[in-house]
Amino acid sequence: MLIGESWVCSTRGEAHSDIPFSFAADFPDPVASCSHEEFESRVVAGSDQCIVDGKEFFLRGLIEIPILGEEAPFLWGVWALLREGDFDEISDCWEEEGREHRHGPFKGRLANKMSMEPDPFNLQITVRLQEVGQRPVFFIDDPGHPLFLQQKNGISLQMAKEISFFGFAWPNPYF
Repeated sequence: MLIGESWVCSTRGEAHSDIPFSFAADFPDPVASCSHEEFESRVVAGSDQCIVDGKEFFLRGLIEIPILGEEAPFLWGVWALLREGDFDEISDCWEEEGREHRHGPFKGRLANKMSMEPDPFNLQITVRLQEVGQRPVFFIDDPGHPLFLQQKNGISLQMAKEISFFGFAWPNPYF
């Protein structure tokens, strides 16, 4: 949350005076729009995995966008819808050292709307596992989508600042 020239981290509640270059959705959009009662009866959720009705399988990961001239990338923390078999394989190897070399890549679809045109919701992606303790990285498959080009070519520091300051917000479930 931005407050004047500073922002407060939603994870730790700490105030920062630098610019946030990382945004994360707490849940995939189909879950974020559930009422509290629906959530309790239909959703099994952890910090990195989510299952809806025992039929929809979501994984949390990152879309990394290089910021030209900067060491750290811009990060979109988003969710992907996966096939059940891929979700199970990822779950089975979640704590396995070297998983990133032995499993995947996997295909999925973005499960969050984002403040850009065209909206990347439901875009096909490639999911690549990282070392244990790191979230998977999502790569946009559509070479005609702006996110694909941003991932490939990077964005300017000015563009990263504009994304940060001009109101990126995901719906926050009230529960």
